[in-house]
Amino acid sequence: MMSYQHILVAVDLSDDSQLLLDKAADLAKATHAKLSLIYIDVMKDDEFTQQIVNSFVRASENNNVLQNSKDQLNRLVENTSYPVEQTLVGFGGLSQELEDAVKEYEIDLIVCGHHQGFWHNIKSSAKKVLKSIPIEVLVVQLR
Repeated sequence: MMSYQHILVAVDLSDDSQLLLDKAADLAKATHAKLSLIYIDVMKDDEFTQQIVNSFVRASENNNVLQNSKDQLNRLVENTSYPVEQTLVGFGGLSQELEDAVKEYEIDLIVCGHHQGFWHNIKSSAKKVLKSIPIEVLVVQLR
């Protein structure tokens, strides 16, 4: 089995997020790795909008969108049996936000989910991540 130091779980806050976190927690436990969690709001995924949204969100820690995302992440953490080191929220480009987290928190494995279905095969976030992230990525197939 591979040995990991810090595993980052990328969730979309859907019903499958807890399943994905629990699978990653099992792996973190087996490898004695730190475990962190990230949600990235990719609805604002063009460069200009991303810059505006990032400056707005960073300027306002009391932002409702940011707080709502943090609350949802905290509920996931409360329902998992392994300690979570960091809960992170990002806005904008999925790949860029993950790359930044990888560097800042010394992540050596990203765990993400992939939904089956027609639309998910056309526009898969997992494909974007696999193309751009310079570390190992574990893709868990979800319903």
